[in-house]
Formats: sequence, C-alpha cells, structure tokens
Amino acid sequence: MPWTVVVIAVTLIVVVASLGAALAADAMSHRHVREPEPSRVGGGGAAPAPTTRIRDPRWRRTAVQAWTICGAASAIAIAIIGVLTSAG
Repeated sequence: MPWTVVVIAVTLIVVVASLGAALAADAMSHRHVREPEPSRVGGGGAAPAPTTRIRDPRWRRTAVQAWTICGAASAIAIAIIGVLTSAG
C-alpha cells in the first residue's frame, strides 16, 4: 500500500475520532446541569422563584476544547490531503 494512502487513512481516522470525542463531550455538557441555590430574598411567604438549570462550566469547557481540537484536526487533514493530491 502506498504511503500516501496510509497518511490519508490515518488523517481521516483522526478526524472521525475527534468528531466522536467532541460529540460525546457536548452531550455530557448538556447532560450535566446543576440547579442554582434558592435565594432567600423574599422571605418565607414569597412565591417560589422559577427553577433554572445551569450547565456545569467544567463540561462546557471540555466540550469547547473538544470542538476546537476537532476543527483543527479537520483543517490539518484537509491541508494534508490537498498537498498529497497536488503532489501525486
């Protein structure tokens, strides 16, 4: 098998793996939410505040990093395939 085919196959595997990791991290960031602490401003007789859900910032940060790596891997793969296509 020519080395160019091996390089193209490896770059495509890296792109698919990084996309899978990015999708998994994004799903985890949506799944891990926390409820904010209830405020005690209104006292005991006040109407309860509507519940809001806040995404956990650690999972959000992980998802952003994973999508950044996925985008960089895709750009590098496109560049490598473009160079190999024009060279051969």
